[in-house]
Amino acid sequence: MNPTSETPVIVAVGASAGGLEALSQLVATIDASLPYAFVILQHLSPNYRSMMVEILSRETQLDVKEAAQGDKVLAGIAYIVPAYANASIKNGHLQLTTTSPDVVPKPSINQFFMSLAGEERERAVGILLSGTGSDGVSGLRAIQIAGGITIAQLPETAKYDGMPQAAINEGVADYILPPDKIIQKINHLLSFPEPEELLESQLIRDLLVKLKQHMKQDFSGYKTSTLLRRVHRRMVATENKDLKSYVDWTDNHPEEFELLSRDILISVTSFFRDVTAFDALAIIIRDLCDSRAPGAEFRVWVAGCATGEEAYSIAIMFSEALGDKLGQYRVQIFATDIDEEAINIARRGIYPAQSVRGIDEARLQRFFQCTGKEYEVNKLLRDMIMFARHNLVSDPPFLKLDIVSCRNVMIYFDTHLQAKVLRTFHFGLTRDGFLFLGKSENISQAEAHFSPLKRRERLFTKVGESRPAEHHEPAIGAKGTFQRRDRKTELFLNTLADHFHVTAALCDTHGIIQHTVGHVDRFLSFPVGSTRLVISDVVVEPLQGEMLALLHRCQKSKKRVFGRKRRIGDELLRICIEPASDGVIPMSIVIFEPVSQPSDELHPGAIHVDPDETLESELVATRENMQTLVEELATANEEMQALNEEAQAANEELQATNEELEAANEELQASNQELVSVNEELNIKSFELTSLNAEYSHLYDALEFPILVFDQEGLLSRYNAVAGRRFDLRPSLISQAVAELRLPEALRDIESLIDSVIAESDRASRILEMDQTTYHLMVAPGFDHNGAVVTIVITLVDVSEVVETKAR
Repeated sequence: MNPTSETPVIVAVGASAGGLEALSQLVATIDASLPYAFVILQHLSPNYRSMMVEILSRETQLDVKEAAQGDKVLAGIAYIVPAYANASIKNGHLQLTTTSPDVVPKPSINQFFMSLAGEERERAVGILLSGTGSDGVSGLRAIQIAGGITIAQLPETAKYDGMPQAAINEGVADYILPPDKIIQKINHLLSFPEPEELLESQLIRDLLVKLKQHMKQDFSGYKTSTLLRRVHRRMVATENKDLKSYVDWTDNHPEEFELLSRDILISVTSFFRDVTAFDALAIIIRDLCDSRAPGAEFRVWVAGCATGEEAYSIAIMFSEALGDKLGQYRVQIFATDIDEEAINIARRGIYPAQSVRGIDEARLQRFFQCTGKEYEVNKLLRDMIMFARHNLVSDPPFLKLDIVSCRNVMIYFDTHLQAKVLRTFHFGLTRDGFLFLGKSENISQAEAHFSPLKRRERLFTKVGESRPAEHHEPAIGAKGTFQRRDRKTELFLNTLADHFHVTAALCDTHGIIQHTVGHVDRFLSFPVGSTRLVISDVVVEPLQGEMLALLHRCQKSKKRVFGRKRRIGDELLRICIEPASDGVIPMSIVIFEPVSQPSDELHPGAIHVDPDETLESELVATRENMQTLVEELATANEEMQALNEEAQAANEELQATNEELEAANEELQASNQELVSVNEELNIKSFELTSLNAEYSHLYDALEFPILVFDQEGLLSRYNAVAGRRFDLRPSLISQAVAELRLPEALRDIESLIDSVIAESDRASRILEMDQTTYHLMVAPGFDHNGAVVTIVITLVDVSEVVETKAR
């Protein structure tokens, strides 16, 4: 960084309970001559006058003042955000917004940290000191993602370690230090080179190769600027001052690859991120739901789902759109990400209160359950979503999708990778399917595949038919249908060519020979037949330059073009190139056309050629060739990119059998991916159910009275340890009727009680005597979500003492 007094490094400091002591220690170590500005957010009560300015002024060389609306942030000043307002920063000026007295805590540390991350990006510095709760954690994550520096107070030195410990637990603190060591660390970190100074392409490539070998993840398609920021962060963290030393350092510290990979994989999102865009998507979802009859399935893919907030947001919208009819449809949302740690957070579906702050109260109560300071997504939403690890770039896509949502993922990809991913989405979507992108993303790399529906909200619809998604680069010059001729056609063409003395070659737009007829070995240096070589490379040397120029002129004008008369060996000829097309693919026919000679030119020695005319002709040809080369070089990048696309398109369109096989293979791969995802989900749910079942068993066994559980058919499904001992029950009696259990005579009418409870859907009880003991028998029904009785629970509680007491 190169900070100045006008463009200082802005250091944001958040603190709450016990923060004054930590702040005093921190500001006491600051040299006012350094180009740093501080914005301090201390949780305070708006009902009392704060003495923060006076107290901190006594501890530091800095000029300490209360922040005011519109203040320009300058070096050497510490701005204290007042308790009645929240703060943000825009164009280097503080923006204060008054908040409701009911909103606590304030000022919001998260809000300012997030604003600073968006404004300053890798120049942002965030510090979290003593305090309770978790305010500031999300803000530190935003600064970390932007490439800035994040520091948490060492918990042992904090009066209240809640906030710094929360930051450490969430992995958003780059450094953990006591307050009096923080400024020293910042000075050291800011002495490192700027990310732009790391642009040594070979070293970056070497690092990416190592990263791929260790983590099985290919980041070569990511934007260079993104990679440089992430590498710079890790260089600072590992205290390597140049790229070469960092690359060498990773050889002895392989664990660094995991940390670098995690830094590159930006796993951050929020519920209903960009409300306007989600409102537009909600309309599409409602229309989609209205258009389908009960029993239909909706398939959605949330690619790059991070910690799951976006996937749950879409599930909420489907639930709201279908309402009471939700159970009549199947909503399947595939939520995928390459970051396993983020996927695990998404699967749990438990979020801090700060994460759900943007959700309105009605939705919060309907779709979440508050568990202390956290909110858990309800089962209704969980059942719609399948979370799985999936590499968007290399793994096959999910198929038959109604909606693909991929927001703020492709902004980190280069244009080639963006185009590949968009083609993958196109293949996975159904006809007229919808694509939902982030506000900084577009379809410029695939405009032929998608049509804007709501451009501002980044909603697009699929255009055209799907082709198999690419998971590898197509070979240049892939075979076309023109090479696949049956033997009869081949014989017919060759016979015709011999009869009319025709020598010709069929070429595609890149000059690649698709087929030849006649005795081409006189002019081309390969045998007769199909080939994939460029004609200008294999034609005899005197014709090479002219061939290239004529091909270019023919493609540009789309008209027949002729070359000059030339003598090749004993033959006088000229090149004629005729444009041709089957209505889909433009081609060119190159004809080596014999030129008739006057009688006095039958022998080479008899030819009379004007030297000036020959020289002028050669110069014209040379100029044409040079112009062609200039134009070819100017469009080289476009041609190379188009080459792969057109060759692949021709291969797919004209080789129908291969296309079907590839598509079938893609479907099998995608189905396999779904099965893997389903299996992963089932394993997790199976483990949860096993754990829950064990808890129930322990709970039953802990009770000191007999419990018998029957299903709706009156068959035994569970009993506790006391019941097992009391009635001599064994596991082999599970799923047996009451009559098979040989219960005591006092319980002979239990079967009729069960039937009565099932019929009336209401509990029944009675007092009975058994073995000189008085029991209270309770038969209670259990219901499913439709209100049908599915379980009968019978308890026998000894009430002898109660009865005796009443009798007295």
